Amino acid sequence: MNGARKTHFDRRYFHFDFARERIYHEQEMNELLDILAALGYNGLCVYVEGALDFEAFPGSIRPGVLTRDNVRWLVEACCKRGMVCIPMTNLVGHMEHFMVQERFAHLAKGELYQLDFARSEAEAFALTIVDDFIDMFATDVLHIGGDEVELEEAEQGAYARFLAALCHKLLDRGVRPGIWSDMIWMNPQLIDFFPKEVEVYDWNYYGHRSASLSMWKSKGFERIYACPCENSWEGFINAQRISGHLKSQLEPDVELDEIEAFLQDAVDTEIRNGVITTWSHEYGNPFWAQLVPIARAGLFMSGDWVPGAPIDEQVELLLFGRHTPYTAVTRTLQTLVQKPLQDLRSVLDPGTARKALYHRGKLFDLLDAAPDIGPGLITSFERALPAITEQLTAWTPASYREELCHMALELSVANIRAAIELLRVGSQASAHYKQAAELQYVNREESAACLRQAIRTFAPLLAAYDALAEVLDAVSEASGHSRSDAVRLQHRKQDIVHMIRGIERCISFVNGKADQGQLPLPAWKKYIRYCVMLQPIRGYPVLEDESAR
Repeated sequence: MNGARKTHFDRRYFHFDFARERIYHEQEMNELLDILAALGYNGLCVYVEGALDFEAFPGSIRPGVLTRDNVRWLVEACCKRGMVCIPMTNLVGHMEHFMVQERFAHLAKGELYQLDFARSEAEAFALTIVDDFIDMFATDVLHIGGDEVELEEAEQGAYARFLAALCHKLLDRGVRPGIWSDMIWMNPQLIDFFPKEVEVYDWNYYGHRSASLSMWKSKGFERIYACPCENSWEGFINAQRISGHLKSQLEPDVELDEIEAFLQDAVDTEIRNGVITTWSHEYGNPFWAQLVPIARAGLFMSGDWVPGAPIDEQVELLLFGRHTPYTAVTRTLQTLVQKPLQDLRSVLDPGTARKALYHRGKLFDLLDAAPDIGPGLITSFERALPAITEQLTAWTPASYREELCHMALELSVANIRAAIELLRVGSQASAHYKQAAELQYVNREESAACLRQAIRTFAPLLAAYDALAEVLDAVSEASGHSRSDAVRLQHRKQDIVHMIRGIERCISFVNGKADQGQLPLPAWKKYIRYCVMLQPIRGYPVLEDESAR
């Protein structure tokens, strides 16, 4: 196959998620744009949502949002590299940045973070957002979102009319609107509401799905983009898989690194536009550990690589100008860490093992699942770490770019080490606790000893949290990675401390020294939630003074 002729895309864009707490960091953005240009990209889609220093609305949602000066620099930096810069927001769903604010809360649809488009002032509010984006970015293309909106069947027509009206108003101003495809793909009767000049970003993150591309093309839409994802938000590292989500094709299967599957669908459908998406680089998800699929997709769209040909060496030389352990570490993480998580998807979402370190709800999910899945995952994870650690130790970064990538992989490893210890707590501490409950009225001393053993399993977890915090601080200092993660990490560590104190309190139950006497040990799952959140256990007395916290 002639790669240059058959896989060259006219528009080869990269989607960067700035909205999810990313902090503007000019040196980092300059490095990213250099990489994208070297990989053949000719456009940057910057997903901002509400992380913009709006002139129409005083105040900003967080420190480090894009200012007018930042935007001017970004647009000029793209232009110097022969790249367009396309701003992206959301004007119906995913309006968290707006609807979380009291001044806009009345515009929300109930408790959802989406605009109530049925309100008379909804369109004016949306157009006010549009005005600032067009003005700051001096753009003739604006992506206005529209994806993942929760709708009743009776609301579908109103949703389409609202979004289509915004599209018409943008076109009247000489601005091409872009929308995500999912709401129309899942409800094709809505497609005729939209003018054919709308740019369609057909996102599909799970293998092949040529049918959706064909649908838009058959309806005469002028500009359609195939939008796969590197999928690192699903775990510790980027990895591809198939799923029936949004009617994705379940056959043929894809390899862990095969991000170009949906791009090949575009080639076969004679569509020559692609956008590689990245999402949610928060909860310890390091962006700079995810460059391999970005490189692979850029080379595919540029016609500089044909599937089946060796690519790791090409990626290394383009990224770093020399050989490093980067691609080898990525592959090890995919096969020995991410693949086992994907295989357990029916039991646990693959992203939970990482997010549990930062997110309280996920923390409990992982602890609950650990007795069943913990031993197998721990074995696989620990197989991966020695070689990775050796490779990263031997790698001395020779540039800022290499430093970013090295630290990002170190963050992935630190996340994995902490997840291993959390899985151990969930499987081993719970086992010791349950044994203590069995022995409580048989042998108090042995029961208390089991509880002390449960407490000892937490010590390596606390140490892993401290080590993770150090790496996270270094990553946040050198890049735009969210500093909120450091705060989340400390909160979860404090949750662990509360669990330890709760188990210590159980020893007094066993010995009959509590105010309530020799209380039967509460059920493990309910008790750890009580220790952390003081969530009452039905039928059980309050076990501590809630004012103590």
